[in-house]
Amino acid sequence: MKRHIALVGGRCVGKTTTARALAERLELPLYVIDDLISEEVGQTISEFIAEFGWSDFRDLEYEVLKDVCGREDGVIDCGGGIVCEQSVTGRQTYSERKCSLLDEHALVFWL
Repeated sequence: MKRHIALVGGRCVGKTTTARALAERLELPLYVIDDLISEEVGQTISEFIAEFGWSDFRDLEYEVLKDVCGREDGVIDCGGGIVCEQSVTGRQTYSERKCSLLDEHALVFWL
């Protein structure tokens, strides 16, 4: 059952601004994936990636998204690369696991 509204799209397209306005208007909680990740690891995303790499970041991003999908209905502000994984060769690829999770739990809007 789709319970959330998720905003996805490239960097700097207005996901956070739109998500905040939408959550306020609908009186729903706002879940900002990048902020939740930073809170969980106690460092910025850039610091985490520098220390652990993109692959670990994408795994953590999936775990945080999975947690949010189990929470109270809300608006999810997804990071710019939520639909990506990092391949062993360092290339970004489509994330079946994150996209399936979003498809199952949210009405997704691409900005």
